Amino acid sequence: HSALMKTFQEEGNLNKVSLRQLFDESSIHLPGHVFDHIYHEIDVNHDGSISKQELSDYVRLPANRPIDIAILCLKSGHFWSSSFLILGSLFFLGDVYVINELSASITDKIGSLLHLAGGLAILYSAYEHQSEFVEYAKHIFEVMASTGLSVVQACRRTVEERETDAKMNSTSHSDQAYTC
Repeated sequence: HSALMKTFQEEGNLNKVSLRQLFDESSIHLPGHVFDHIYHEIDVNHDGSISKQELSDYVRLPANRPIDIAILCLKSGHFWSSSFLILGSLFFLGDVYVINELSASITDKIGSLLHLAGGLAILYSAYEHQSEFVEYAKHIFEVMASTGLSVVQACRRTVEERETDAKMNSTSHSDQAYTC
C-alpha cells in the first residue's frame, strides 16, 4: 500500500489532490474533466473530501452507468465532431439519391453546414486537449506543494509514469506525452 492509502485508512478521508496522486501512483491517467466528474460523483456531500463511506457507496454503484457515459460523450469535442461529420456525409450521400434539383441543393447545403460544425467541433476538441496541458501543469504544482518535489522532479516522475503506462498498454501515447 502507498503512503496515501495508509493515510486514507487511518484518517478516513481523501482530498482532491490526494485522490489524483493515488490515480497517478496507480498509472491511471485521466483527463482533467473526467477526473473532476468522478471526484464530484464520489464526494456526495461536496465538502471537498471523500470519506470511506462515500468511496464505499460509489464503488457499489453499477459499473458503466449509461447516463454517466452519455454525459461524458456530450461534453466531448471528439464526440460532437465525429457526429457532425458523419451526419454531413450522410446528407452528401443522400444527394446522390435525390432526383429533384431543389432537394439536392438543400441536402448539399445541410451537408456543408454539418461539415462546418464538425470542423468547429474539431477546433474545440483541440482547445479542450490543450487545456488538459494547463490542468497537467496545475497538477504538477499541486504535487510539488504536497510532496516537496521540484518542478523538474515532478515532471520527470509524471513523464516516467506515462511512458511506463504506454509500454504496458503497448500503444503509442505520443499525443498524450508531456515534456518539461
